[in-house]
Amino acid sequence: MLFIDARQTFRQIDRAHRDFTDEQLELLANIVRLYRGEEPELASVGNELFEQRFPEGTYTDVTGLCKVATIEEIEAQGWSLNPGRYVGTEVEDLEDEVFEEKLAAAQVELRGLSARAATLDAGVDKVLSELLARSVVIADEHAEPDPTDWISRDLGTPHMDLEDNEAVQPTFDRDR
Repeated sequence: MLFIDARQTFRQIDRAHRDFTDEQLELLANIVRLYRGEEPELASVGNELFEQRFPEGTYTDVTGLCKVATIEEIEAQGWSLNPGRYVGTEVEDLEDEVFEEKLAAAQVELRGLSARAATLDAGVDKVLSELLARSVVIADEHAEPDPTDWISRDLGTPHMDLEDNEAVQPTFDRDR
């Protein structure tokens, strides 16, 4: 069974849309033709995609693009028909110096992103603290008034005078 993984063979139009160029469609169709033992149909002279992957003009498994899997291989994969399980991934061979440059650039980018994340985190904390402080003030303004609050506000602080075992009469500051 022929598996073709075309996830890396497309033209990105925008974030959500992709399509295939004529050269890419020709490559995919010719993979099937080669698998069937047919001659490839090359409409565009010098189809670079095709010539890079199939220089002999005969079908061969190409890591990251196509593979012929046996029934036994498919059974071993739990009967999964996901092409990525069989085709694999194309490994990019990097020279040590190029790898070190890419790694250093990634580290610089990571440090910048970490600093930006810390700044954003501090800003979010500040905004949330301000919002929480406002909500406490608003909650206090909308709180139910204490029903005994009018006593001290309107009459002053109550006092009890206890002299000579007489009847207790409450008096208020304004009465004194």
